[in-house]
Amino acid sequence: MRNSDIARTFGARAFELVGEGEAERIADALGGPPDIVFECAGAVGLTQKAVELVRLGGTVMSMGFCAQPDPIVPMVATWRQITMKFTFAYGLADFQYCADTLDSGVIEPRLMLSDAISLDELPVKFEAIRAGRAPEVKVQVDPWKA
Repeated sequence: MRNSDIARTFGARAFELVGEGEAERIADALGGPPDIVFECAGAVGLTQKAVELVRLGGTVMSMGFCAQPDPIVPMVATWRQITMKFTFAYGLADFQYCADTLDSGVIEPRLMLSDAISLDELPVKFEAIRAGRAPEVKVQVDPWKA
């Protein structure tokens, strides 16, 4: 199942990949620039990309936990009058909400699982994902898988 199919299964009305003409395609899909952009990948450059894509006066929510320096151009964020928020961790109420949602049967979380691998397969899979050769959504590592 493709990422776009998974997103639609979970309620997305549109799915746009970043790349050439992304701002226009996103604005067309939403009827204008997004009010809020969630940066969840944690890759260098994506926080600035979020700053560029969000509407004037919008909010960028950084949840990606980038472990490398991730430069932004503060002048662009200032001129666009955006709010930037960063999150640290989840509280008990967040975990309870997720558990209750999963328990309700409203969504099927297994749809996000694109592969299940053994511990022995982990280094190769990790490098493939990092190099962009494996378009995975979520990979489960099964320590008992042969």
